Amino acid sequence: MTDALDRLAGPGGDLARRVDAALIAGGLPPDHAVVDLLRNLRALPGDVVDAICALRPAPLRAAADAARRHLDGYAESAADLTVAVAWAGPTSERYRARRRALVAHLGSAGDPGAESMTGRLAATASYLDDLADWAEEARAGLARALATALASTAAVELAAPSDVDRATTGHAADAGALILAAGARAYESGRVVAERWAGRLDEVVYREPADVGAPGGALRLGD
Repeated sequence: MTDALDRLAGPGGDLARRVDAALIAGGLPPDHAVVDLLRNLRALPGDVVDAICALRPAPLRAAADAARRHLDGYAESAADLTVAVAWAGPTSERYRARRRALVAHLGSAGDPGAESMTGRLAATASYLDDLADWAEEARAGLARALATALASTAAVELAAPSDVDRATTGHAADAGALILAAGARAYESGRVVAERWAGRLDEVVYREPADVGAPGGALRLGD
């Protein structure tokens, strides 16, 4: 499925490369917004276009859906472990303790926020959805910036090769600032996503239960 950025990527990328060339050849206009944007992003407009065009929300959403399809399997495995055993004694107590620990480790599909395998899988799926939303937002933001830049005087001035003079660098800076501002917004929103999920996707470590009874104890069959 294509979006506005797919349709603008060709001419927008060409304009961004012309902007890069003009800024490199002619330098930066003093006190122009493009100066701080370049310093903060440490990337040229062409780099921003390439990076955001490479973002693809659809595979992220597909991966989230695939992860959620495994949730029931984890829950079913946990349910299988709750079947009662018809024997008693120290060994059976040790077995039950380990079974309870494993059930807790697997978790329940109804508790997606838990510190369990199921909880982490549900959280991972939600994280992927969050990333897909961010990618869509970043692509839409760049598409708007490119549409504005392509309709500007800068696009006309930079369309044909010419000597780079003060006016040319000024137009290049104007177009570059539009593109870089979209990149800065995408970067900031991506940082927010990363901070929101920090620590919530860490590995869940299985914890052995404390030993119950002594190994090798007598085993009694239940009635």
